[in-house]
Amino acid sequence: MTLHNPIRTSGRNTSVRIGLDFDNTLADYDGLFATLALEEGLLPGHGPASKRDIRDRVRALPNGESEWQRLQAMAYGPRMSEARLMPGAARFLDLAQRHGIELTIVSHKSRRAAYQGVTDDLRDAASQWMTALGFGAYGLTPDRVHFEDSRAAKVERIHELALTHFVDDLEEVFRHPDFPPDVSGILFDPRGIAAPGAFRRCATWDEIAQATLGAVHAY
Repeated sequence: MTLHNPIRTSGRNTSVRIGLDFDNTLADYDGLFATLALEEGLLPGHGPASKRDIRDRVRALPNGESEWQRLQAMAYGPRMSEARLMPGAARFLDLAQRHGIELTIVSHKSRRAAYQGVTDDLRDAASQWMTALGFGAYGLTPDRVHFEDSRAAKVERIHELALTHFVDDLEEVFRHPDFPPDVSGILFDPRGIAAPGAFRRCATWDEIAQATLGAVHAY
């Protein structure tokens, strides 16, 4: 599946610069983890669809932490092509492109999985997934994708890029002591379970679009 062709814009809006997390923010693994857990015989059929629920149930099994690391390594490596784009994210990317908004991906993603049985380059797998979906058409070319080795390095990159907004599914990123206070944090919280904090909670990508693009688009 590739994204539909974006509507081109003649200029770039330099007043809004939006950073995006990758895993579980743009890339949706719920269906893939359900498939892998079933294939590996870790959970019975008709198991939960949420990655978080699958994680908790697998970790509760004997040797569960190792099994969860194995599923993660498979999902982020050799099976990455089966991940889906988050519902509504394509519309957001299209709107940002239409209004000349600068987008950048900043992800805390190691090159290799913790599970030793999978040796795929996880960053390369993610890059191939983005290429297959046509992210370059939205300005998300390789030079605008940053993979960092730690959360601290991710926060530092967000600061260096002088972003106006950052979208992430982990509230820990916004609670990091070095997260720049002049960057508007947008927490992607589709289940509505995050505690209040110095960020705006959004349940859908349509809400994220309103929170980040509302000033330039009558959404």
